[in-house]
Amino acid sequence: MKERGITELISLLSDLTGYVLSDSHPRVQSEMIVKKVREIFDVDAAIIRLIEENELVVLASDGVPSENLLPRLPADEGMGSEIIKTRSPKKIFDVFADPLTVKMLNRNKNEFRFISYAGAPLIINDRVIGIIGIYRINIKADFSDSELEQLQLVANQVAIRLENVRLYNDLRKKTDSLKKEIHQREITERELRSAKQDAEKSDNLKSEFLAMVSHEIRTPVNTIINYSTLMKNEFAQETEENDIFFNAIDNSCRRLVRTIDLIVNMSEIQIGSYKYNPKSLPLHSALIAPSLLAHQQSALKKGLSFKYENNLSGGEKTVYVDEYTFAVVIDNLLNNAVKFTEKGNITLLLENGGDFSNVIIRDTGIGIESSFLERIFDPFVQEDEGYTRRYEGTGLGLAIVKSYCDLNKINIDVQSSKGKGTEFILRIPPLLKE
Repeated sequence: MKERGITELISLLSDLTGYVLSDSHPRVQSEMIVKKVREIFDVDAAIIRLIEENELVVLASDGVPSENLLPRLPADEGMGSEIIKTRSPKKIFDVFADPLTVKMLNRNKNEFRFISYAGAPLIINDRVIGIIGIYRINIKADFSDSELEQLQLVANQVAIRLENVRLYNDLRKKTDSLKKEIHQREITERELRSAKQDAEKSDNLKSEFLAMVSHEIRTPVNTIINYSTLMKNEFAQETEENDIFFNAIDNSCRRLVRTIDLIVNMSEIQIGSYKYNPKSLPLHSALIAPSLLAHQQSALKKGLSFKYENNLSGGEKTVYVDEYTFAVVIDNLLNNAVKFTEKGNITLLLENGGDFSNVIIRDTGIGIESSFLERIFDPFVQEDEGYTRRYEGTGLGLAIVKSYCDLNKINIDVQSSKGKGTEFILRIPPLLKE
């Protein structure tokens, strides 16, 4: 073999590096490498084998007919085993005179036969991953120590480049996988956006439908109420039975209107379509007083006492709330107080609470079990032995109260004892603007 200087070898190794970097597939890389190795060392054949499950498996070869090349050799026998164990290059001047190799020859009549051999380990991260071997087929030619060092230098470069190819391929696979995942996420996001748009469209249609139904029901119901009132004024006094009939019509119509209002309000809360419009308003005169008369009359009809006290400083205090939603809160709480109280009294109290204004609605009604209090603001929930189906209602009133209180930054608290009554406390911050 031709002796090469270090400068020439570096140039040839640079060419080898160029080949290695020219393609990302390990087998294609290896085929380029063994051809270049044959050229560098001027030998008849070159083979790269990698260790797989205690066997040396051919990765690439040049100068050996494929039918003469055993694809697998044991990694714990012969010269290959010595190279792996010692982690250093080895050479054989005459394989037929070497005890390590002679017993491995002639196992197959078509097996690749050679005379002189040199091999070096492929080492990555202090781990032997394979062997690169160069062969003389027809003549004996000894390999010098310098040539073995050069072969090990080539083996180091080959190992590094093969490892880089492996890492590159792993990175490319991960990148491809990441691209696929990103693409799938983009598809999923598009589907979610589309589903969200469909849901919003459905919610808008539901809201529009409920508004339309509310209008269509309100109009004839209001007509019934108006004509019922006229007829009651005309005929109710004639017999006690007539009075009962007209009261039943009036109560049923108002119950129907209230149910529609609750459903529409809950729908607006769920889809966030309500247009919140807070203003600075006097608590007593603008927000509480308008709600009193109807509920006072309802309480009197049941034989209940209705007490109202305004203990605010100066009789008035300004708060910053949405007028409609606040009115719904007061209406629902007073309606519940009258509905669930069979005897005793209803109290509506306004008082100062430091910087806050407190609205307290207290009744002597059936009360609520302590175990049920934590669920009292859940939609469609009524207590089995308290707010039961013995009483009319959808179970939406208090859920709407809580949502509207949150909307207005109002803290709501409830205290109740079974059979002794219930007290709701609204703590309203003054002039709280966003």
